[in-house]
Amino acid sequence: MHVRNLISAFALVLNLQAAFGQQPEEVFLDFNNRPDGDGNLFKTQFGNLLFTGLATIPQGNLSLLVRGIDSNNNLQFIKPIEPTNLSWGRIGGKFSVESPNGGYYVVLNETNSFNEELWCPVLIRVNSLGDTIWSKRILNEEPGKFYNYTICFNGDNNIYLAGQYDENLEDPIDPIKLSVIKTDSLGNVNWHNTYFNGNNLAPITILATALHFYVGGIVYDDNNQAFGISKQFIRKFDLDGNSIWYKKIHVPPVGAEAPAVALIEREDGNIVYAGGRSLGVLPGTGEENNPYTAPCAGVINAATGNVIFENTYNENARYQQFYNLKKLSTGGYIGVGTHRYVSTGELAGNPIGFMVKLDEDLNQIWYRYYVPSVWEGFSRWNNLTDVVENDNGTFTAIGLIYTYTGDGPQGPGDGGFIQDTYLITVDQEGCIIPDCYLGFTEVDQLEEFSVYPNPANNQVNIRWNKVENTEVIVHNSTGQIVLKKSVNQQNQVGLDVSMLPAGVYTVRCIIGGGVSSKVFVKE
Repeated sequence: MHVRNLISAFALVLNLQAAFGQQPEEVFLDFNNRPDGDGNLFKTQFGNLLFTGLATIPQGNLSLLVRGIDSNNNLQFIKPIEPTNLSWGRIGGKFSVESPNGGYYVVLNETNSFNEELWCPVLIRVNSLGDTIWSKRILNEEPGKFYNYTICFNGDNNIYLAGQYDENLEDPIDPIKLSVIKTDSLGNVNWHNTYFNGNNLAPITILATALHFYVGGIVYDDNNQAFGISKQFIRKFDLDGNSIWYKKIHVPPVGAEAPAVALIEREDGNIVYAGGRSLGVLPGTGEENNPYTAPCAGVINAATGNVIFENTYNENARYQQFYNLKKLSTGGYIGVGTHRYVSTGELAGNPIGFMVKLDEDLNQIWYRYYVPSVWEGFSRWNNLTDVVENDNGTFTAIGLIYTYTGDGPQGPGDGGFIQDTYLITVDQEGCIIPDCYLGFTEVDQLEEFSVYPNPANNQVNIRWNKVENTEVIVHNSTGQIVLKKSVNQQNQVGLDVSMLPAGVYTVRCIIGGGVSSKVFVKE
């Protein structure tokens, strides 16, 4: 096992980095040259706990890897959980959950290497150090194929699981049903029900509240899973599994939709959802479906399932979607996902991870995308699938980095590719180093802006070229944020600096993912 810790260290920002405590950085995690995956991330007393997928090549068996890292992203322990003669895999979504009684529960998809028709969920109890306490097969005696489960825990000390159920293995067009299971804290099944949502569906997330639970994911309008006919779905149940309502969350204009990947209960009892939305037909193209999608987040009425409002972000970039959205302790939300880089040149068309911060009303505060420093070869993939808020206000996200170079250490035979778990820690503004220079690739820069008068005494004025929603941030010489102001649909702002000590300050103007900075002197 080795850890490749690739940390940018530019002299001009060293003083700024020192102010952030848990410093922004980029980390690659590899385990014995085996393909590692993305996964779920949990905040712990010692740092963070990571649950990620792990593959064995060329057998194709899947298993789980548990890692503990400290607050500086240094590896503390690594523990693979691998069954004998079986494959324990997971496919996206929320496959692990923290228990209020300490430790964690993980649900994986079990397949038998000698009988591909035997598919069932396996529930695993793990302590805070990554040790397996017990594991239990569920529905392994039932006919049919049960797979792709997501998990949640609620206040009644029970576990709720939602997955897919294929009743007729001989019929390739037989509709896939929704399978929902309730177990106690020891994995004993209380009840199991199946439901018909549509011709094909995949649950991705599940949320349990005091009186209900909700399942979200993607459903197709017919058996042809072609791009353009997918819909986000959310279904509400009581705690006994009785369905209350089922909604396809489809907001015009028409187009394909990525799944609902996160569900969060608001203080008013309504439900926040996050996913991805096509923006419809591009003008003048004649296309029936717009391949350009945007991450979306909205609120549904918990009583009726009707959409109250929805927002989209970073519109008209290719194949964007959330993979997770979480509530922040300080208010608002933080989300991660994948964004296809649409510039021309070497990076064009390759998926990369993004992070976005939203306020309480799901309005965008900032949106950042990150190009990994290891980014070569003719096939590349990067995403971010989970994120945690650190005590000092920074954020750590987990994802996957894949590059095929032909001479990488992983894969059958001579290998050819690199597939590692990918971690980044960013500051409060989503930057891996201040000014959002990522250390390896710059984000798009804003057009020129001016700061005057310079030097300044009582007020400094900032003016930029376009009328935009802009965030203006002032840092002192140690990197601390001393002033911050959001400006709506303006091209200038005045800041009162009369109370600031004399010294050198940096002004940063942020519009979406674009950032520019200038220095001024306060006399």
